[in-house]
This record gives sequence, structure tokens and C-alpha cells, in this order.
Amino acid sequence: MDVSTAADTADLAFNAETTLKRDTFDHFDEAEDEVEKKSRDAVIFLLDVSNVEALFTPETPPAGTDGQEGLDGGGEGGSRATRRPCINNILNTVANLMRSKIIGRPEDMTGLILYNTTGADSNPMELAGVTVVQDLQQPTASRIRDILDMSSALDRAEFDRRWRKGPPTISCAFALHNALWVASNLVGSAIFREGRL
Repeated sequence: MDVSTAADTADLAFNAETTLKRDTFDHFDEAEDEVEKKSRDAVIFLLDVSNVEALFTPETPPAGTDGQEGLDGGGEGGSRATRRPCINNILNTVANLMRSKIIGRPEDMTGLILYNTTGADSNPMELAGVTVVQDLQQPTASRIRDILDMSSALDRAEFDRRWRKGPPTISCAFALHNALWVASNLVGSAIFREGRL
């Protein structure tokens, strides 16, 4: 075999091996794309409401901001910094994440659970100290509006009326335990309802 024939044979073998690897990797890429199309994320916000004083303590906006609220339209405008209660900022963050899910991955699901509530427990498992504000579902404009409306209308009196109807009936740690059980149940129900998560 002369040198040129050996080189041609080596080139053919290299090209065949490269083509085989490319086909294999293409198969993995296609399988990965298929799995990505079928998968969805589920985000459940667990909000501890045991320290009501901290939830309603006004927060100072970060340095360099002018106090405007951004996308929710709730800002006063102007250059005066606005101090809003922590719970309002938390609820606006939840709404903003829901907005980003609608834009980026509309098949994803979100939910909101409050724990360490008293006398207003509302959850599918009827566990003490847990209130499901929003079930695990795909975010929609009306669900986002509900969160923003709650944020704008929620003051200490409204909070107490909705979720503080008496003294705590269980410990904070046990309420977290119950909240995790309820969250797990919501995920299981979503898998059953949707056939996948």
C-alpha cells in the first residue's frame, strides 16, 4: 500500500467515525430537546407569616432607585423614595416571577402558600396553620392581578381579618411541617391532573 492510499484510508476512517459520533450526538440532542419540551417547572412560594411585625415593617428602597414600582403600575412616580411593607414587596416579587413565567415558559406552574396562619386554614389536607392562597397552576393574567390586588389592598387590619383570627394553635416548626406536606400534595395533585410535571 503506498502512502497516498494509506492516507486516503485514514481520512475515510476518520470521516466515518466523525459522522457516526455526530449522528450519536444529534440523537442525544434530539432526545434532550424532547425531554425539555415535555418538562415543566413548578414553583410554590411558602411564606412564613408568624412574625407579623416584620411583614409590615416598611422597607427602604435600594440605593439609586427613585421609589417607582416598575411593572405593576403601583408606583407614585416622582423622585421621592417610597417605603412599602415587606409583605407588599414579597407579593410583588411573586407577581413578577409569574409574569416572567408567562413570557418565558407558559407551561410552568406557580402557587402561593402562607403558613403560621391562625383560624383561617384553607388547604386540601385540612392541616392547621396553612392557607393555600393560590393552588399550583399555570400563571395567568387574572392570577397575577389577584396577587397585585392583594398586595395593594393588604394592610395590617386586612391581614389580621384574613389570616390571624386568634392565637396560634400549633408551633411554628409544626406549621412548616404542615406547609411542606400541603406543598407536596399540591405537586402530586398537579402531576395527577396534568399527567406530568
